[in-house]
Amino acid sequence: MAGLNFECDWRYAMNISPTQKARTGYLLLWNGIGGLNLTADLSVANPYTSTGAEVIKGREIKCVGVMESFAFSGDRDDPIRIACYVTTANANAMRAKIASGITTTKLKFSFAICDFDTEEQRWFESGFVQGGAKAPAVVDTMDGRLQLFIDATPTRIQPDIDVSLCRFEFQAAPTTKESPNLQFATGAKQKVVKGWGGLAE
Repeated sequence: MAGLNFECDWRYAMNISPTQKARTGYLLLWNGIGGLNLTADLSVANPYTSTGAEVIKGREIKCVGVMESFAFSGDRDDPIRIACYVTTANANAMRAKIASGITTTKLKFSFAICDFDTEEQRWFESGFVQGGAKAPAVVDTMDGRLQLFIDATPTRIQPDIDVSLCRFEFQAAPTTKESPNLQFATGAKQKVVKGWGGLAE
């Protein structure tokens, strides 16, 4: 389990079907860059309705965004890149903050990903921050550009459903002082825990 890249079906997450199974991911919390607290204003049905979940429990999941993708190479100092869809209210808050000027790149975020094991015939959590913790980080840069993007035009979740969300993508680099544990799995019985950050400069 070297690279930990998960493609998620964000449209399925917004409109769970009991006859289908798909990997879903959730941005549970995101705050930082000088006081911006994105609101967990999406409430979606939890596909993981059986017992055993550590993070996404209950009939509904309240989240900041539903994931399109999660990418992490797996080493302690590797960045995490998340693409997800958020409400227009959160998108507007992000655009306003960027326009007013980002005073710090520090942030905290939390996530959860779940999937269905076809062999075991059960849902499992394929990624989350252990203990319900918030992962401290900084917004990463590439070629001097902050890796923080928000679409100006909303995307409709389905042609026949009058709900639109905005694509939000960011890349987070770990901090040197704190090291949360991240748990990942590619199957119901295949788990690995990785420390993220905490390396001295």
